[in-house]
Amino acid sequence: MARVDDLSQVYAIARQNPLYDGVSPSDFVKMAGCMNARTRRYGKGQVVLLSGSHLSQIGLVLSGSVKIIKEDEEGNASILSTLSAPELFGEVFICADLLASPVTVEVMEPARFCS
Repeated sequence: MARVDDLSQVYAIARQNPLYDGVSPSDFVKMAGCMNARTRRYGKGQVVLLSGSHLSQIGLVLSGSVKIIKEDEEGNASILSTLSAPELFGEVFICADLLASPVTVEVMEPARFCS
């Protein structure tokens, strides 16, 4: 887990997402600082967020892709969505004040995130 060193690169991707529409580069730097933003890299098949785990931040996909998986009581998994840059994950659950993730986020292609 590394601190975000190149915020200009992250900003270039983030500004493509409607959530960051109208956010200036200087405001983005301030936001990243307030959120203690970090970049992370994951390999194919790695789990970024496990269903039932604590939610504390949203994730911005910078590269690669992930799948959002929901399991039922019998353990059957359904892919709800696939995401790639500049999409977000976890934002709906954070805004809904959920403390635990109802889904698993798994890497499909080697990926880099900012959260």
